[in-house]
Amino acid sequence: MSRLLLLCIVAAMIPSCAPQAPPPVAAPVSRFHAPLAERVAQADVVYRVGPPDVLEILAPGVPQLHGLLATVQSNGCISAGPLGEVYAAGRTALELSADLTTRLRDQTVDSTLPPGLRAKVQVREYASQTYTVIGSAAPHSGRKPFTGSDTVVSALIDAGFNHQDPKWPQQVAIQRPASQALSKETKIVEIRQMLKTGDMRQNYLLEPGDVIYVPD
Repeated sequence: MSRLLLLCIVAAMIPSCAPQAPPPVAAPVSRFHAPLAERVAQADVVYRVGPPDVLEILAPGVPQLHGLLATVQSNGCISAGPLGEVYAAGRTALELSADLTTRLRDQTVDSTLPPGLRAKVQVREYASQTYTVIGSAAPHSGRKPFTGSDTVVSALIDAGFNHQDPKWPQQVAIQRPASQALSKETKIVEIRQMLKTGDMRQNYLLEPGDVIYVPD
């Protein structure tokens, strides 16, 4: 083996001492998102019910079920009339609608119910999840029911703000609690600037547990 080849092999086996570039640091991902029209229009798709939400069941052609109000019990179930108890907690209104429709059609085989029945579930009272508005400047502060389509602006309107009296706050801070592997995050929203320019990118969708701080 030539001396040159031996030196090449030895050089290849020696780890490089040259400084290595540090791996790129991923930019933090914000948990705040501007409202999507599709989500606001389809809150029943994303809102997951829980105790003690009140649901309404619509099933034309089934008098025992149509218009029934069912409260989600502490065990997560609702009493769905002739369909018995149905587990509802953690499911969306759309998922429950499909489940009840399937149960109705299964019953149709051995009953006098007309074929092609459909059931629709909608949330009548949102009571299981909340967000909070804090600050003496807010006429109606406190806990508010979370519906799945709440935004910063809609929350402030619900708290009593408008273009007259009291006027919109200059800015608010939104604190989003830690969730699983995600850390707590706070955003400052320039309310008057947003409404003045019409740029609603800061009109974030709220999540359960959010706290909106309104300065005095």
